[in-house]
Amino acid sequence: AGVAGVAGLAGVAGLAGVAGLAADGALKRAVFDDCVLDLESYQLSVGGQEVPMTSKEFSLLRMLVTNANRVFTKKQLFEAVWEEEWVGGDNTLMVHIHRLRQKIEQDPSAPKRIVTIRGIGYKFVGEVDWVAV
Repeated sequence: AGVAGVAGLAGVAGLAGVAGLAADGALKRAVFDDCVLDLESYQLSVGGQEVPMTSKEFSLLRMLVTNANRVFTKKQLFEAVWEEEWVGGDNTLMVHIHRLRQKIEQDPSAPKRIVTIRGIGYKFVGEVDWVAV
């Protein structure tokens, strides 16, 4: 990645790091539907039950949730979460999005939270309530 690519990536990574922090720097929990994403314990619970996640799934969901309603390109998501250059044609991101939908969507085949923006990428849709830990 050239200088512009690195600067752009730093901007995306920086956004993901800022949201979810209280004024005193305390991490928070993101609450949406019957899901709670705890940024301190790296846990997701759905309907009160803890749902196992890989570190990449957590990082991807955190980035989407902390930037709710913002569209990310596949390249932005991949490079921020995997910290590797996006080559395109790689199904890694799609597989992780599919797994996240299986975990948080009421109907994963018709997602309402993690939606595909055709020809661009993905976004997390909806309101997120932030609760101090």
